[in-house]
Amino acid sequence: QSVGAELVERKYKELICLVISYEENSFRNWSVSAESKTSDGLNKPLLVRKKDRTLKVNFGKELHSILVEIQYLQKYFEDRPLPEIGKKLFTRFDEFRKYKNSLDQTVEMYNYLKLNTIIEEYDLIKNEVIQIDEDILHTTQSLTWNSHNVWDFIEDIRKNVEHLNTRMKKAQDNATIIKKEIKQWENTPMFTRNNNPREESLFNLKERTAKKEKRFGEIEDVTKNIVKYIEENKKMFNAKD
Repeated sequence: QSVGAELVERKYKELICLVISYEENSFRNWSVSAESKTSDGLNKPLLVRKKDRTLKVNFGKELHSILVEIQYLQKYFEDRPLPEIGKKLFTRFDEFRKYKNSLDQTVEMYNYLKLNTIIEEYDLIKNEVIQIDEDILHTTQSLTWNSHNVWDFIEDIRKNVEHLNTRMKKAQDNATIIKKEIKQWENTPMFTRNNNPREESLFNLKERTAKKEKRFGEIEDVTKNIVKYIEENKKMFNAKD
């Protein structure tokens, strides 16, 4: 074997040793960092309350990244000994995903009530929101991602918020329909100008009786619809006259 070949082989072995050493150090540093970040992430509350009183799911990006990294390591580097806390974390992967999906829905519907209702609408649901807030208080203070057996509690909150959100959106849809019903004659006069120069009257009065009866009939039909929507809204929110 030539001197040049021996040099290449030695350098190759040195390079392999450096790569292995770098890989080991990187994995060791990752393990230490993963344990710290996992512990911090799991001890965070499920939700956080923002300054505008809306909610945000508090599942940190770092915790999510670690879960993805562990999934990747298990798939492609099976011989790597994972940190104990990382193993336990990954066994709850589906559980965390289920929690987060439910909480994401809760936050979206809850924030709609906070951001997309006018004061008169919000007053109708204020007491119900206060009751929901009492339950949500646990998710922003005492319940963390490390808590166990909280699925039923998370789902109960989601169902309560969904029920209120559905009723509010239905009431808003009804109010939009009522406005549309009222405005349908806004630009449609009952009587029109008489364009016949031989007629003495400024308006066409020959058909006034028929037009009045037609318009009054339309108003009566619309009134029935409006009353129906109003009663429906009152029933949804137990509102009184």
